[in-house]
Amino acid sequence: MSLAQAARSMELGRQSLLTSTYGSVFISYTRVDRPRVERLVEVLSSQGITAWWDAHISVGTHFPDRIAAAIDAAPTVVVVWSPSSRASDWVIWEANRGFKQNKLVPLATDDLDTRDLLPPFNQLNTLRYGDDERLLAAIRQHAAQHARG
Repeated sequence: MSLAQAARSMELGRQSLLTSTYGSVFISYTRVDRPRVERLVEVLSSQGITAWWDAHISVGTHFPDRIAAAIDAAPTVVVVWSPSSRASDWVIWEANRGFKQNKLVPLATDDLDTRDLLPPFNQLNTLRYGDDERLLAAIRQHAAQHARG
C-alpha cells in the first residue's frame, strides 16, 4: 500500500468513526435558506460530521415518512430559523419533533429576532448562524448524550 493510499484509508476510517460517533445530523430549513444550509453542510463535513437534509430524499419517496425516520435516527436536529422558516409548517413540525426528543439545536439567522418564534422555540437558548464553534460543541454534546442513551 502506498503512503497516499494509507493516508486515504486513515482519513476514511476517521470519517467513519466520526459518523458513528455523531450520527447523521438532521437539518431543518426552508428552500430560501438553501445557500446557508449548503455552507453549514460544508462546515460539518469538514469536521467529519455527516448531515441529512432534504437533498437525500429520492424522487417518488413518501417524504413525510422519510423525514420522520431521519429525525428519529439522528442524535441531533439542527433547525435553521429565519424569517422564512419561522412561517413554515414543515420546519415547525420538524423542530417540534426534534424538541420532543430532546435533540434540538436551534440556529437563528441574523435577520430574525428569536422573540418572534412560536413557543416553545422563542424561549430556547438559540445559537446564531455562523457561530460554528458553538454549533459543533452542541452537536458533540448531543452525540455524547445520545451515546449514553
